[in-house]
Amino acid sequence: MKNLFQSKTKKGIMLFILLSSITLTLSYVAFSQQKKEEWESPPAADKKLNPLKPDLAGIAAGKTLYTKECFSCHGKTGKGDGPAAAALGKSPGDLSSKMTQDHTDGALLWKIQTGKPPMPSYQKKLSEIQIWQVINYVRTLKATAKK
Repeated sequence: MKNLFQSKTKKGIMLFILLSSITLTLSYVAFSQQKKEEWESPPAADKKLNPLKPDLAGIAAGKTLYTKECFSCHGKTGKGDGPAAAALGKSPGDLSSKMTQDHTDGALLWKIQTGKPPMPSYQKKLSEIQIWQVINYVRTLKATAKK
């Protein structure tokens, strides 16, 4: 009986080690994929400067464009919780987050112009000036990040 118990215990330990190894491997793969999901702009984009000052009229224009083009996925405060976000299959991203807010205006311009599924390219839909206005509005979302 003792040998049978020891045999089952050894099998249980081996099964535990095997399942733990599989779990750790899958966690590592998921973490690696998450790192690959980061959306980096080309270094040249970082150098492009926003020609618009973030004045009230420009920010208001940016908010109007944001509401029309971005709200459905990114939501009212940019947190990625818009009414269409759930249907995308992946988060549209939190525009109020430190990660997004730390991007340069040029990087944001590049991302908005280029797009990355499920986000479409806005290069042909919005002028560069309109995109700069949206960026100036998105910068105001930083203040809502802690609310």
